[in-house]
Amino acid sequence: MQRPRGIVVTTWLVGLMNLLGIFIVVWLVPDDQELAAGVVVAALGIGAVLCYWKGMDWGRWIVLLEALLCVWNVKYVGRDDATPTDISLMIVESLLAIFFLIYLNRKPVRAWFESAS
Repeated sequence: MQRPRGIVVTTWLVGLMNLLGIFIVVWLVPDDQELAAGVVVAALGIGAVLCYWKGMDWGRWIVLLEALLCVWNVKYVGRDDATPTDISLMIVESLLAIFFLIYLNRKPVRAWFESAS
């Protein structure tokens, strides 16, 4: 089965989401435990990009979980110390995450990941 056209674009977007996640964690996380958790999530995301590109189904699942975490980051928008830049980054990341949740659950895309694994 041929790789869906959107995989190239979404691979780059996953990388962008990882970078945005790292910036958000570094700028907004108040304590060391949350910072460590954010770094682990970002490291998983970077590893998932390669697996995602290769079509490994578990890479798709990691990207889906990461997308859910990105949507969850919206809770930081209302923080008193969130700057307009922080808020913009979080909103962009959340919109990308919603796109991923929809795109990666489309039937042809799921079928490609299942056949490539």
